[in-house]
Amino acid sequence: MNADQNLEPDPNFIDRLERQLASEWRRFAASRRGRIRTYAPKLATVVLSILAGYGASLAARHYLDSSDKELLLAEASAAVELAEARLGLAETQFAEVQKQVSAGQVDETSLAVSDLELSQIRRELERTRLDYQEIQASGNPVRNQLSAPLVAGRDFVSERLRLELAALHDRVRMTRATLQQAEREVATGVSDGRSVGQMQHEISAVRKPEAGAEVPLVRMDEMWENEMRDVEQQLDLRASYLAGRQSAQEVAARARLSQARSRLERAMAKSAMTRANADIARRSFSMGTLPSLDLKHVEFELIASDIEERLARLEVQHLERQLQKKD
Repeated sequence: MNADQNLEPDPNFIDRLERQLASEWRRFAASRRGRIRTYAPKLATVVLSILAGYGASLAARHYLDSSDKELLLAEASAAVELAEARLGLAETQFAEVQKQVSAGQVDETSLAVSDLELSQIRRELERTRLDYQEIQASGNPVRNQLSAPLVAGRDFVSERLRLELAALHDRVRMTRATLQQAEREVATGVSDGRSVGQMQHEISAVRKPEAGAEVPLVRMDEMWENEMRDVEQQLDLRASYLAGRQSAQEVAARARLSQARSRLERAMAKSAMTRANADIARRSFSMGTLPSLDLKHVEFELIASDIEERLARLEVQHLERQLQKKD
């Protein structure tokens, strides 16, 4: 994570994968005998969009009008109100899933996933409250840099990082719960390894019954664990800065390198999964079960993932050289 950026999950990666996992899980659940009613996602998307606009507004005002405490507080209060409304909606949905489990319409796994989603929303509410409290104490926009000063003796930066760490831990648990359900589907013959791989998107190696061989897909829980290690390093760097062991410049440089290494790990994982999918697509094409246009799409994804990995590797090498020069 870049020390000069907001310390929330990267919207270009973490949020995208989280939404995709949740979406794929809902499609998977809908294909089963019992269907979970999901009223929350549409409204949740609207709420998240509004919160994103709120965050962008605060970021811009940091440079343009940071003295307007009244307006900043109004925006932060609105974000808290929206997060509270989203939590209320999620609690209602969780109660509905509990009823469906009691009626035998869905299994316990559905309840576990809904419970973990509820935990994520509660932490989002905690984060918006932290933002409000910081603005109230400082009269300025939220600061997430690792070198930001304490506010009224309170370390809001570390508090937000710890919330993010807890949220990532929940994602690991959610992913593993979903994976266990997927593996049960494979074992009972409800779905084959490839369909599970598509549903889970970069979750795990699964066995294809018809081929008796493993497809080396990527474990998403391990990807989330990589993100957790990155956040843990941010916390260590923050503590080092506050203790006076490292300067703001050193902390920022090491944070950038940590983020770059995380991007490289994700790119490598994505490339491995894409190569596995390309091999499957080529075999399907050779057997006449996959249209040529679909194969071209898969091969394009392979090219794109290879380029992404190459650029990520170059970025890490560049930042490592920079740090070596400074040392």
